[in-house]
Amino acid sequence: MTMLNHLTAFAGTAIQAMRPLPPVFTVDLIDRVTGRHHCIAGIPVTVMTRDPDIATRDLLRNRDRSRWTTRTTPLHGELQ
Repeated sequence: MTMLNHLTAFAGTAIQAMRPLPPVFTVDLIDRVTGRHHCIAGIPVTVMTRDPDIATRDLLRNRDRSRWTTRTTPLHGELQ
């Protein structure tokens, strides 16, 4: 086997590496009554994600949506 046999795999990897990544977001779980972050052991429930819709869906699963909401904030900087 030569390197030419793997040329398409190398090309596919190179194309993926050149694609810009989607932006990173933080999704926070917010108590509607208090307007504050929901905390577990004093740590706010926050998820970092590139797909905030999926993170929101997961955070609100099995929760009363009249009591809970999420706040999505785009991150800027090194993680982009």
